[in-house]
Amino acid sequence: MGKKLVSLMPLLIPFIIWGSAFGEDETFSYYQANDPIPAGRICHTAIFDMAHQRMVIYGGSDENQTTLGDIWAFDEITLEWTELHAGNSGPNVLRSHAAIYDPVDTAMVVFGGVTYPGGNIINEVWILNLNTLLWENISHSNPWPPPTRCMYALFNPTYRQMIIYGGREFQRYEDTWIFDLAERGWHHFGYDGSRPMAREGALVALINEGNALLVYGGYNPGPEYMDELWTLDLTSGIWTQHHPDQPHPTARGYSPSIYDEKHSRILFFGGFSAYEGPGLNDLWEINLGSMQYNQLIPAGDIPSPRGRFTVVTQNFANHKAVIFGGADRYQSYYEDVYFLDWELLTSINDPAELPVAVELLDCYPNPFNAQTVITYSLLKIGDVRLKIYNLLGQRVAVLVNENQNAGSYNISWDAADLPSGIYFARLETDSGIKNIKMTLLK
Repeated sequence: MGKKLVSLMPLLIPFIIWGSAFGEDETFSYYQANDPIPAGRICHTAIFDMAHQRMVIYGGSDENQTTLGDIWAFDEITLEWTELHAGNSGPNVLRSHAAIYDPVDTAMVVFGGVTYPGGNIINEVWILNLNTLLWENISHSNPWPPPTRCMYALFNPTYRQMIIYGGREFQRYEDTWIFDLAERGWHHFGYDGSRPMAREGALVALINEGNALLVYGGYNPGPEYMDELWTLDLTSGIWTQHHPDQPHPTARGYSPSIYDEKHSRILFFGGFSAYEGPGLNDLWEINLGSMQYNQLIPAGDIPSPRGRFTVVTQNFANHKAVIFGGADRYQSYYEDVYFLDWELLTSINDPAELPVAVELLDCYPNPFNAQTVITYSLLKIGDVRLKIYNLLGQRVAVLVNENQNAGSYNISWDAADLPSGIYFARLETDSGIKNIKMTLLK
């Protein structure tokens, strides 16, 4: 096993105590919780229970392909796990379902999935009251979605709705359904004009203050994994396909999204790129202004490749997301917890947009064999950190970490012990960050 990002609409609340979970300059941080911890799993759901300041996970499937019905809470203050036990019978064991948090009723709302025994794909709505830990089954009415699995759910706080897109039973769906949490009934959202191909496992997010649905990627056995980018206007019912310039991410599915409202972008990490194939652990953004992709440079303890994990962004400090579980190649099942601080992320593709903290940052020779000299000029006195990262975002060297006066500096870097490849020099000052790309050839 390896080391032990849902309902994805962020409701950010100030965090109280963070302890030692984060390094000061790490975008990814691994957190080792004390026993007991949940079993490693995929196809589970996670929500953030604001009333009790905890992440709650439910169900999924473990490495023995056993479908699970357990409920666990990860406390915001202690950062420890506790198993919760429902006081009555619910959907029992469930995987590949969707769930959101309803802050009005302090409840986890669950739809669809595969239930065992029997392996039946269902279209039931269950609500778990997180105060009493009692399940309630919602009676069917018309209209009602078909039995569905392998989709994500979103919470729209403006209208108190759960929104689901796509998924599958025996065939893949292209539908959008909206569940009104006050009226406890479904609305089938109609489309006009062209629309995305039916798919499961698509990345979905609410944007434009909840008035539009963004859909990226997903899986259909015809084209396999996709890298299309679409938005749906939830007022007009019109789909728009966007055609970002290169570079594009690897086509993928089962990668939850993070909505970074401050920087007007959607972040996504990992996912699957082939059916029963390897997972990914790259990190990308969709700029909501330009509708362009940018690959990002994470630092710290980056999670191993994985898909079918969960991300909770609602809390655990501003700008930090909690990543739990997932699997690589449907073989290595993870029970680990990682945190992602997206305020520290920088772009590989467009460094010109980063704040300019220096007059010059360069290196010579480039490409280089073993040694190069990095040069930079500071505009003013201040704290300076010059670090080197590999293409996976792992920090491989710290060349400068001190207060320096304004002026020009030449720093020699010896990479004789490192393999050939692409590296990034990252210069951090009090007024911003600048990066350059370097190529080591041996």
